[in-house]
Amino acid sequence: MKSRISRIEANVSAVAVQLARQKVIQKQLSHRLLRVLSMQLISQRFTHGIDATEESMQSALESINARLNAPQQIKSRIAEISETLRVEDATIRSALSKESNFLDEADALNLKKYLDRCQDGLESLVAVVESSFDDIQLLMASADA
Repeated sequence: MKSRISRIEANVSAVAVQLARQKVIQKQLSHRLLRVLSMQLISQRFTHGIDATEESMQSALESINARLNAPQQIKSRIAEISETLRVEDATIRSALSKESNFLDEADALNLKKYLDRCQDGLESLVAVVESSFDDIQLLMASADA
């Protein structure tokens, strides 16, 4: 009887040791799995490409920027016209002084206000486009990293 009890106690202690080993192995595997999942999540976040909405927004902003800043486009045409007006200022003023009924003071003032608003609008549009373009470049840089 004593030998049987001692054998059962030996079996119980062997099973307890085996259970402890299995718990250690399970804990190691859990930690390993957690590390693998975290590395996959990190790599997925940093390798995630730009989605379709961001891509379409970027192409639209690049298109607007190209229309504004490209040669022979809005911004360059405005610069050419303003340069022409500066160069021919004296000629235009003398022609206007001869033909006084061309524009009266009120119309000239309204035209100047309108052109100032247009210029402010264009400058704010260019600022928004450049800011958005910078944001998109920053997003692309963070996506590439």
